[in-house]
Amino acid sequence: MKPQRLQTLTPKQISEYEEMNQEFIEEGTPIRWNLPLKKPNPPTPEMVERAQFVDKTYHWKNARIRSGD
Repeated sequence: MKPQRLQTLTPKQISEYEEMNQEFIEEGTPIRWNLPLKKPNPPTPEMVERAQFVDKTYHWKNARIRSGD
């Protein structure tokens, strides 16, 4: 019986990144992506209000400031 080879948890890379950019790698040219950037939409006041965190796990009891302690 042949011993089983250890299977790696990371799959082999399937992209052709190096083959696609071989000429740039050989020339030593840095690879750049000339994609236009889009600004994100600013949140609406309703979205900001809905995103506020409310802690519902803690209830204050006797939250008065004690003097003299």
